[in-house]
Amino acid sequence: MRKRNPLYPTEKELERAKAILRKVGTLNFSSRNQKPKTAADSAGVIIRRSREVSKMVDQVYAVGIADSLLFRKYNGKTVFQFDDNLRVSYSAQGTPFESDEMPKRTLESIVIPLSQPNTILPSGVLEVPLNVFYEGHWSTEKMAVSLPLDYRPFEE
Repeated sequence: MRKRNPLYPTEKELERAKAILRKVGTLNFSSRNQKPKTAADSAGVIIRRSREVSKMVDQVYAVGIADSLLFRKYNGKTVFQFDDNLRVSYSAQGTPFESDEMPKRTLESIVIPLSQPNTILPSGVLEVPLNVFYEGHWSTEKMAVSLPLDYRPFEE
């Protein structure tokens, strides 16, 4: 599940900090001010935290999910439907460029359904592929198989 990072400043805190910094002008962000003394110091800490910490974090709340919780029959078609996001980790599979001597790295993909349910055709592909957003390994795989064989990047 993807949720808001509690360490990330709220929108209200960010707006207030930006307003203070607009009034003050220049502020040295390079110093690690652990104990801010002025409002400008506090604003600098908030802005710095917004740049160092991600806004959202992934939280795993189930491991080893059964297929029956992801796939089902609906009006005679196979669909997959689940709440939140699905993170898939391959811990023993490396990329095609890794040799047998190299340690296998974990490949992770995140599946984010944009609508529910998603019908799976008999060929194994989604009926409406744009209803699902991918992050991680599958996003690059999906891009690779989506491009035509004669694809050339646009050049000006």
